[in-house]
Amino acid sequence: ERYGHVGGDQLLRQFAVLLQRLAGDGAEVVRWGGEEFLVLLPGVPREQARQRIDRLWRDALEHIHPAPDGQPMVLTSSVGYSLYPPLPAAPDAVPWTVVVELADAAAFQVKNHARNAWAGLLATPLADPAAIAGGVVGRLRGLLDNGSLSWDNIKPRPGSMP
Repeated sequence: ERYGHVGGDQLLRQFAVLLQRLAGDGAEVVRWGGEEFLVLLPGVPREQARQRIDRLWRDALEHIHPAPDGQPMVLTSSVGYSLYPPLPAAPDAVPWTVVVELADAAAFQVKNHARNAWAGLLATPLADPAAIAGGVVGRLRGLLDNGSLSWDNIKPRPGSMP
């Protein structure tokens, strides 16, 4: 907001390009609106996803862009991620659109509860493929409560919380 709508938008577009470059081949990075970004990690094992997304997010935020006034530009972002396929044991059970819903729900959670952080919404080994395939819109609380889904990392970056 300090740099106006156009300046802020330009910065966020640069950040999206940087995220995609750092994410590497196969990953999908989407600017979902405002400061929200979705990162989809096809084929990345759950055990490696946390380290990869954390490194990606930190590396991207460390890339400092000069502001029009010459001062260092401060950038915040809310990043949500998901894996594809969300259930490796049933790789064709959950459509791509639901994977986007999972990443979107994670970004929304970050934006509303942590700001300037990343989070994932991941299917657990307990998940019923048919239940996840039905989508998460309007069903998120139930899928979390029954153990089908779990959060990964809702943690603010140091200094980003009031």
